Amino acid sequence: MWRKKKGKLDMIKWKDRLFQYVIAFFLLFALVWHFPFQQRKTRLYFGVISGNKWNVPNSSTQQVLDQAIKNFEKDHPNVQIVYESGIQQKDYGEWLSRQLLRGKSPDIFWVPEENFTRLANQGALKDISSYLKKDQINDYYPVAIQAGCYRDKVYALPLTINPVMMCVNKDLLKESNIDVPQTNWTVEDFSKICQQVNDLKRERYAVTDYNWEHAFIAYGGVLEGPNGMKVDTKEMHEALKLINFLHSLTPSQHIRPEDFDEGKVAFYPMTLAQYRTYRPYPYRVTKYSNLNWTCIPMPSKDSKHPATQIRTSLLAVSPTSRQVDLACEFALYLSQDPNVQKQLMIKSPEASVLRSVVKSRAIQDQLKKEGTGLDVLTTERLDEMLLHGELTVDDRYDRQKIERLDYLIQRALESKEISSVLPSIQKEMNEKW
Repeated sequence: MWRKKKGKLDMIKWKDRLFQYVIAFFLLFALVWHFPFQQRKTRLYFGVISGNKWNVPNSSTQQVLDQAIKNFEKDHPNVQIVYESGIQQKDYGEWLSRQLLRGKSPDIFWVPEENFTRLANQGALKDISSYLKKDQINDYYPVAIQAGCYRDKVYALPLTINPVMMCVNKDLLKESNIDVPQTNWTVEDFSKICQQVNDLKRERYAVTDYNWEHAFIAYGGVLEGPNGMKVDTKEMHEALKLINFLHSLTPSQHIRPEDFDEGKVAFYPMTLAQYRTYRPYPYRVTKYSNLNWTCIPMPSKDSKHPATQIRTSLLAVSPTSRQVDLACEFALYLSQDPNVQKQLMIKSPEASVLRSVVKSRAIQDQLKKEGTGLDVLTTERLDEMLLHGELTVDDRYDRQKIERLDYLIQRALESKEISSVLPSIQKEMNEKW
């Protein structure tokens, strides 16, 4: 009897163990079967700078991008987007060059403006024209999509844009009984006001940081030509004539941006990112706290020639990426999704590349929140500047080439020999660079 019971107990124990073994086997099988799928997530490598490219302190661009990545990954469960954090803007160009030389280009990456043309010409950027529909192109501000074009093809998508505006010291103009210029003011108006407000004895100065590039754009100048760089042009002569005139107002003094901060200067070109950073609290307390100022479009030759220079943050896709379609989809998501673009403009100081976002009620409310009194930057004024903006002079050339051109032009201005020197400058820039 005892043996019979013992045999039954052994049988039960054996069945229990067998059941445990079967369960363990299936768990192990499920783990082994599932693990490769966990590893099969498609990875997109994203090359991006830490912080923002506009050198202002309150940008939250990275936070917006992180949230956009999470949303994209949620909609694409088998996709993981990774990036190397902590790359500062000053180090990014060198970092990107190393990746390209090693054949380890990110799938999608931010392109420094001064390197765009060279990288597109070298084949380091994917032609993504076929990924854009006509209605998508029409959603952008013309200058935004133009920034990523090379030889009539799209090699980069715009992420944000940053126009240059003219900041005006209202109190200084009021002292001279001068009204703040309207949005369609001209270079002639600018010159007259500068001459009127300039008073060296009272430490009242016309302008600071207005350079030949601003003036060249104001006169409708274009550096890029079919046979190289166009320097010896009517527009350049007019631009340098204006710069010489402005220098003559303060012949023995260098007027600094800090002088504008102290209320001594009438005009100061400033980017939208600077304006939106230092206009509201708390940065207004540390800078421009006692200054009654506003911003208007840059002066131009006439109403037909827009003079607002616009810088653009660009995203490109690597032609060597194994996931070109997915990389293009992600780039389009960042560039075209209204919510991503809205968050970028609300939480960062630059502007959206989509006209519908800039004109939206959410952005209108945000700009009102940032402004003070009657000097709120309206969406209407900003939209007008962006709609008729121009790319900056150096957008199509490497930094070294522009730095060399700037050096030669500054030397020509100092020597007062503009007319005779410009032909030789043009020759050098096209033959040696």
